[in-house]
Amino acid sequence: MTLMSKFRFLVLLLVAVLLAQNARAVVVDFEDLAHGTIYNVGDSFTTSGVVVTAEQFQQSDSTWYAGGQATVQSDANAGGSGYEIHTNNINLSFDFGSSCDGVSLMYADLGGNINLEINGSLANVDNFNLLPPTLGGASIFTTPGDTGALFVIGVVGDINSFKIGGQELYIDNIVASVVPEPATVALLGAGALSLAIRRRRKLRKDYL
Repeated sequence: MTLMSKFRFLVLLLVAVLLAQNARAVVVDFEDLAHGTIYNVGDSFTTSGVVVTAEQFQQSDSTWYAGGQATVQSDANAGGSGYEIHTNNINLSFDFGSSCDGVSLMYADLGGNINLEINGSLANVDNFNLLPPTLGGASIFTTPGDTGALFVIGVVGDINSFKIGGQELYIDNIVASVVPEPATVALLGAGALSLAIRRRRKLRKDYL
């Protein structure tokens, strides 16, 4: 299976989740950021409508490091096009505005350990192949690509917080399946009911 085929497979899988959960897709591709911008621990920025916060990174000996950086680059290491983020001893926390039932991303790990945190549960591993099958209530899947890039997707249960980082980690094209808040679902339901009533009244009027 080619890299693009694997990407399409994961996208289709997320679409299935979206349809099943009445969710919406949020895509973060970093294209609205300035090339070469550097973010340090404590910095926050918004990209594709998502708030991202740079946080400390846990090294392989479990100590926390606050001197890392995240840089906007265009080397296409993660397998995407345009801009990507290079995380160097730093974690990035993504606030999608609501809980998610699925998150996928493209990445390339060029060395060092990796942090992945879901719902407050942290996995600190040498590479993504060593991730546990579940983390913070979400199932984890990794799919190797043809250019060294990989995909990771977490689905099952609510994903209320999502953080990722590495020592030489490139990430791109993050897709989150965001579940509407209960109030939003209620509004959508009320809107659908209103439309149904209007349509029924119109049909009755036309019939009479």
